[in-house]
Amino acid sequence: DHDRNPLPHGKHRVAVSADVSVGDPASPEQVHLAFMDGIDEMRVLFVCGDRGERVVRYGLQKEDEKEWKEVGTYVSTYEQKHMCDWPANSSVAWRDPGFVFDGLMKGLEPGRRYFYKVP
Repeated sequence: DHDRNPLPHGKHRVAVSADVSVGDPASPEQVHLAFMDGIDEMRVLFVCGDRGERVVRYGLQKEDEKEWKEVGTYVSTYEQKHMCDWPANSSVAWRDPGFVFDGLMKGLEPGRRYFYKVP
C-alpha cells in the first residue's frame, strides 16, 4: 500500500502500478490548534513526512510578517512496536504517522486576532 505495508494477497489482482506519491513530504498537514492553561498561550500541532526543522510563525498583522514572532517546534513520532494490540500493530492495519511537530505560541494578548503559519 502507500505506506509500504503488505496488503493481503489474493487471486483477484487486476494490475500493478508504478509507485505513487501524494504531495510534498516536507509540507505541513493536519494542522491543529489547542488551548493551554495560560490565557496567553496556544499550542500548534502538525504532521510532516520528514524530521526536518520546523517553526511556527505568528503575529497580529497579516500583511506585515516582518513583525511576527517565531518559535521552534519539538518533533516526535511513534512506531508500530509502540501500539498496544491487534489490529493497530498488525502489518496490514499499521500506517506510518509521519512526524508530529509541536510549537507553543506565547505572549498572546487575550481578545486579539492572530495570524500564524507553519512554513
